Amino acid sequence: MQSELILRCDLHGMIRQVVSNTTAFDTATFLNNSIMHCLAVGSIDQGLHLLHDVQHFGRADNRYLDFLLDGTDTCFLFSGALLQHTIMLVGTTHSGITVLPDVTIPETSKAQQYDQNLKLHQALLETQNLELLEEMSRLNNELINTKRELIRKNLELERLQRVK
Repeated sequence: MQSELILRCDLHGMIRQVVSNTTAFDTATFLNNSIMHCLAVGSIDQGLHLLHDVQHFGRADNRYLDFLLDGTDTCFLFSGALLQHTIMLVGTTHSGITVLPDVTIPETSKAQQYDQNLKLHQALLETQNLELLEEMSRLNNELINTKRELIRKNLELERLQRVK
């Protein structure tokens, strides 16, 4: 039996809406959580790659992700697309999907993959930090301009008081 899960996320991977859910599971707990918090530990790397590809290339296809649904790992085949500052993720599952354990990757490759994932995660954090810094800079400029305006008004008020 095939099930469908469609998620609308912001650019940081926060789930903002469960657009469609034909699984038997309650996905209300997904809302306003990072997609990474909804994944089984073994799928976090693939989840990071999915988000990275959608953010940088506008799309990603055919990624197996295990979601934790009511305490059970459920495997979905996901694709994603970037649409007007929103990430749309579409996943399907059915009883025929089986993901083989990854036992053929040598330890050195796993270490390299870990380093790449760490760099990707750091890049995502830097992007979030840059957005916060830009917002803080904008607010600081607004505060400075307001302060200048207040000084001008105070000087004008003092001048008017001296004239009286």
